[in-house]
Amino acid sequence: MNRGKQLINAVPLHFLKETVSINRTSLIEPSNVIKRNDYRYLQNNKKISTSIIFLHGLFGSSENFKLSKKLLIKRFEVISDQFDKLIAQHNPGYLNNSDNIDIDLYNLDIRNHGLSPHSSEMSLYDIEDDLHLFLKDNKILEKKLQDPESNKIILVGHSMGGKSAMMFALNNPHLVDGLVPIDVSPSNYVGIHNHNTKFEAMLNASKLFKNSNTTRSLIEKEMERSGLSDKGERLYLLNNLKEINSNNNNNKNNKNNGLENLQFSWKLNVEALYKNQDKLLTFPSNQELIESSSSSSSSSSTNNKLPQFNKKAFFIGGADSHYLQLAHRENIHKLFPNHEIQLFQNSNHFVYAQKPREFADVLYNYSKNIIKS
Repeated sequence: MNRGKQLINAVPLHFLKETVSINRTSLIEPSNVIKRNDYRYLQNNKKISTSIIFLHGLFGSSENFKLSKKLLIKRFEVISDQFDKLIAQHNPGYLNNSDNIDIDLYNLDIRNHGLSPHSSEMSLYDIEDDLHLFLKDNKILEKKLQDPESNKIILVGHSMGGKSAMMFALNNPHLVDGLVPIDVSPSNYVGIHNHNTKFEAMLNASKLFKNSNTTRSLIEKEMERSGLSDKGERLYLLNNLKEINSNNNNNKNNKNNGLENLQFSWKLNVEALYKNQDKLLTFPSNQELIESSSSSSSSSSTNNKLPQFNKKAFFIGGADSHYLQLAHRENIHKLFPNHEIQLFQNSNHFVYAQKPREFADVLYNYSKNIIKS
């Protein structure tokens, strides 16, 4: 396996971006004794910037983490505002001389999802390459390589997005400062989980798209008739339904996109995802990881060591989910020796959506410590 870094097949990803600017000292917890890491952090006079990148799971989009991003920004802003008010009462001049930290938050559409390009190729390696291209195109990579200490990158990924984030961190540990896989482990789920019913329901519903009388409700009923009995799953998949605007201004574009005479379409590349779902449910073997890490290394020398991400990795899961059970954790210990696992009670695979405030709280605390490290 020799993927290198040419990114020949990488695709440019659609993304949503927001930036929050906070007072750097606001990340220090009030105490009579300044911790060693905090002291080091305060002594760093360079401009600090952080990129927090959210990667959704299969059938998702950049919309998935919209609330998480909003709540996380709110936490940074509230703490910073409280600090500013406190300092203004005692030392107003300090605020004029202090440096702010810019935190850029990105919600990505993974290839074949949302508004990102479609491709027949779909694997964790492809997503890893796309992420590398995203960092390069948005100058995040350039800044990181120029000044690693002052430019932090934190990857937050759910399920498929979490696996992709783990792959990227293992192959590029020098580029990643923080890693938060959500309800997923570096394990092979093929034969344990599959999404055949979902894919077949979507493909059967696609047959209605040319019918001028087709409605969203009829599409959902067809999905139910196809065996997708869980209404929550149907509604989640229907987030990917796009109604085609058939007015004259769009007729030419629709024809060019192969959407002529269609009333609806899927934002997802359903066929490519269905065909390649096992590549997304699996995780590379130890030997594949060794080969992949060797080909990604900038060093000309190769070794046969299993790659590890030795920085702090924070695994978050739902206590009622089946994706982060004890049986799945062996590889976590091997590949991410410096890790923490936190399970939220009364939540399952979509823990970040079911416990949005609790999720934002722990993500804030983790991110704050990464920024200061």
